[in-house]
Amino acid sequence: TLTRRNFMASSAALAAFAASDIKARAAGTPARIGYNGDFWGASISGVAADQGFYAKHGVDAEIKVFANGPIQVQALGANSLEFGYLGPGALWLPATGK
Repeated sequence: TLTRRNFMASSAALAAFAASDIKARAAGTPARIGYNGDFWGASISGVAADQGFYAKHGVDAEIKVFANGPIQVQALGANSLEFGYLGPGALWLPATGK
């Protein structure tokens, strides 16, 4: 179920990333995907890479594991990642300007 809290967090993250300055990637450049190794469900990105899911669908993925959400938010803000799996606490950081 989608709770009101999760909906608000997802909406804030979507708005923050839609307004960001993410440039298109050149063909052959890996998509950089980050996740927190200790956050439930987040390791699906790593499992997908290990099982060849990205390669099977023609995606060159570079997986990066982070110790916590704030560091991953910084990587997203510095354009070191294109995608990230974040917890609800870290989702609020871009919305609050941190």
